[in-house]
Amino acid sequence: GLFSTSIGLISLPAPYIGALLWERVNPQFPFYIPLVATLLLLPVMWLKFKLPPGSSDKDQDCEPENRP
Repeated sequence: GLFSTSIGLISLPAPYIGALLWERVNPQFPFYIPLVATLLLLPVMWLKFKLPPGSSDKDQDCEPENRP
């Protein structure tokens, strides 16, 4: 409830801001902002989200196990 409402309220002015940036700066600028944000947050995500100890690539296999 509260989380979805806050995301909705924050997202409400996004198209207007994007249109202003499109018209006043240049048409590519609204696409550069998410690119820069992603590049800045990528190291944080890389360090924060790790596999738990004891897990390996073998555990991530999607094939079903052979069961008798």
